[in-house]
Amino acid sequence: MSQSGYTPILSYSSATASAVPLAANLSQGELAVNTNDGKLFYKDSSGVVQTMASKATGAIGGSTTQVQFNNSGVLGGSANLTFNGTTLTAAGLAGPHNGTVGATTPATGAFTTVTATGGVDKLTTASGVVSVAASAAPTAGQVLTATSGTVATWQTPTTVSVAGSDTQVQYNNSGAFGASSNFTWNNSTKLMYLQGPGTSLASTLQISDSAALSDTRHIKLTRSSANAYIGIAASQANDPLWLSRSGGYDLLIDPSGNVGVGTTSPTSGLQTAGSSSKSAFKTPNIAEVNTVSATAASGTIQYDVTTQSVLYYTSNASANWTVNFRGSSGTSLNTVMQTGESISVTFLATQGATAYYNSAVTIDGTSVTPKWQGGTAPTSGNASSIDSYNYVIIKVGSGSFTVLASVTKFA
Repeated sequence: MSQSGYTPILSYSSATASAVPLAANLSQGELAVNTNDGKLFYKDSSGVVQTMASKATGAIGGSTTQVQFNNSGVLGGSANLTFNGTTLTAAGLAGPHNGTVGATTPATGAFTTVTATGGVDKLTTASGVVSVAASAAPTAGQVLTATSGTVATWQTPTTVSVAGSDTQVQYNNSGAFGASSNFTWNNSTKLMYLQGPGTSLASTLQISDSAALSDTRHIKLTRSSANAYIGIAASQANDPLWLSRSGGYDLLIDPSGNVGVGTTSPTSGLQTAGSSSKSAFKTPNIAEVNTVSATAASGTIQYDVTTQSVLYYTSNASANWTVNFRGSSGTSLNTVMQTGESISVTFLATQGATAYYNSAVTIDGTSVTPKWQGGTAPTSGNASSIDSYNYVIIKVGSGSFTVLASVTKFA
């Protein structure tokens, strides 16, 4: 007896492979079974024959097995998610999930194959497609680089050479190459400079192996816009090392070892400029170089003013002598001294029972008549004592000198 509200149905069967009943073969609600294929069909209320069920023909992963998900609830209909043992396909879903996982080439907006063949994963994007695939393993020293804007690949870094005529190597902590850099080497100008941070750079170190800097400095350290810097120049003031402030020199050392304080061109040793209100040089004490020699005064005594301030002969003088003043054995006193400069030197002569004296004075081999203290030149020495001869040599012109001399007995 039939259930209330339901109508008894008829069922049919066929043993013919792949046979599917037509709509004309079934009435609404009637069933048909294909005993060869293992499929069950029915005719729905719209008059369409639907596949209601299908037997399993093998294990999952077989060549013909399909596992389907269909959110319409109709098994065997158009599936949203299908896996046939080889390919997992998602269809009908919005967004980037739509497509095939396992396919060689993705459809628009689809994921594509991830093949574990070695290397590391890479992302490829084009026209809304995101592909994840395994790349070859990198070799030593390679970096992951976007070479075309769409594909990231392993590349050997490009070596930057500074041998080219216009090569620049820059470091900029803002990250914008070619912008104002903190560190720059320019091979064209042979200039390297390091600048302080900020938009208004407070300090600069510049190094150049040519006269590229406008004032021919080779090394320049700028502390502020007031021109306070330390520099080494190529041709300025005899290639010196100098400390400058507000455009003037505070300290300068030239290649010859001359030191100038407040002057751009020291001519010898230490030279200070001073001012109208301050002395040029102040020291609590000073040590002078003395030469002490077990020599007897006689003949011509070569007095090198660049070697000592005091020359002391400790053996008894054996004859009258001439003193020749010079810079050194290879340099004249005329070269060492500038016009308007003076130098003071002392010669100490040890006397025995028979005394002798300085009978003549020459400068650079040329005779000079000193002006002696008291107006009279000595004509004898002081026996059994030390005679101290002091000479003040004043350069009054090129090769022209005035000598003020005095002798004092010490016994």
